[in-house]
Amino acid sequence: MAIKVPCPGCESTFFVKDALAGAQAKCPACGALAPVPEPQPEPAPVQALDQVEVEPVRQAPSPAAGASQWDTWYRPVKSAPVWPWIAATAVGVLLVVVLIVLLLAGGEGAPESPRPPQREGPVAAEQGGRPTGVPHQRRPAVAGSRTAAGERAVRGGPAREVRPAPGQLGPEPARGSAERDEAAPASVAPARRPSAQDEVPTFPPGPLEGGTSEGFEDVLTACLAKAVDVTYQGVRSVPLGARLSAQLGGERYEGMAYGQFDVFVLSPGEPTVRELYLKITSPWRLADGTVLPPGTFVTLENGAYSVVDVAAMEARKRDIEETLARVDRAAADRDWDTALEMLAQASERHPDSAALRMRAAEIRDLRDTVTITIINLAEPSLGFRISQAGRTVAAQRLRYKEMFTFQLKRGTCTAEWLGGNLPKKQETIQVAYTETWALRVVGAPIAPGGPIMERWVRRVQGRQRDEPASP
Repeated sequence: MAIKVPCPGCESTFFVKDALAGAQAKCPACGALAPVPEPQPEPAPVQALDQVEVEPVRQAPSPAAGASQWDTWYRPVKSAPVWPWIAATAVGVLLVVVLIVLLLAGGEGAPESPRPPQREGPVAAEQGGRPTGVPHQRRPAVAGSRTAAGERAVRGGPAREVRPAPGQLGPEPARGSAERDEAAPASVAPARRPSAQDEVPTFPPGPLEGGTSEGFEDVLTACLAKAVDVTYQGVRSVPLGARLSAQLGGERYEGMAYGQFDVFVLSPGEPTVRELYLKITSPWRLADGTVLPPGTFVTLENGAYSVVDVAAMEARKRDIEETLARVDRAAADRDWDTALEMLAQASERHPDSAALRMRAAEIRDLRDTVTITIINLAEPSLGFRISQAGRTVAAQRLRYKEMFTFQLKRGTCTAEWLGGNLPKKQETIQVAYTETWALRVVGAPIAPGGPIMERWVRRVQGRQRDEPASP
């Protein structure tokens, strides 16, 4: 076992054998002699024990030990008795109950605060009161009322008459007295509240003519120049709900687009419109002195600016939409006559409606159009060309049992059939209904003059204006 020896000369540490215990050893670093200490026995291994919680035992301080620092600043507080708190709470509740009783008793016998007399009719309207249309009536003094004479009567004393001093006038009678009430009419009509129609003037519907139209166009051009980019040519779109505003001559003009329209810039700085849907939101004072009030709707019809009635415009739009819906239902049933009759009646009510005119043209086109289906049952390869009004409508080559569908106008058409073993054949056909043409061969294939092809017609049934027919 080695022993650790400290050197007193160089303060280093070296190890020697335990046989030199108690002797002196030479330091290998500096050569000085250092005493070798006795070897220390190794400590016995300590066995680990389970941790057990032990509560400390409280012991009373000894009288001989004197007061410690703990006793100096820690002193247990003794619990106060409960009965003083109970007594204080009971007294407080009793005081609150007594106070409430006194307040209620005093409210019944307390003098009534004087109130200003309620006045009615036109006098009350002048004083800011609420007119009811009933003239004011004086209430007679009753016992217990707190007037000057009534107070003395209640106390038992004689009523003292108030007389003016010499040279002074008597007290002015209160407004709404008997004299004024006698002069008031028996009934007064209540004041009418102004309505929105009285406050906001309206501009009569119709076209803007002369200087009014020119002044409106000047303001509109300024508003469009602020709303869209007019520095280069092109088409700009003003969306629905867009705000338009401009400042001219110290006046501010504002409006809103109640429909989408396009602005055409043909030259820089000069916007023009071909359709307009503008709602004026501020007074527009035009050059000729005309004022377009807020809520005026202006549109562009036939190249002229016109003020439109919104209610009539909405009713017109709703009528056209309902008519088109009924026309679509009739067209789905191929009832062309009913659809055209409804469109004619609606066009009489709205002669300037382009939607009605376009829908009537579509219905007439559908009424005059038939669908033709051709089936090849004659040749392995059959070609045909169908012409109408000098132009080719359909040209196709069909294999055996193949079909082809196309549309023709009601009237006559020219058909040319080109078969593999058939000579060229041309015929004129009267077309009036939706039909299916089945081309087949009749007779023996080997016969004088060759085989004969016929057109077997079958009309489509179950639809309007299409009549069933036998082959």
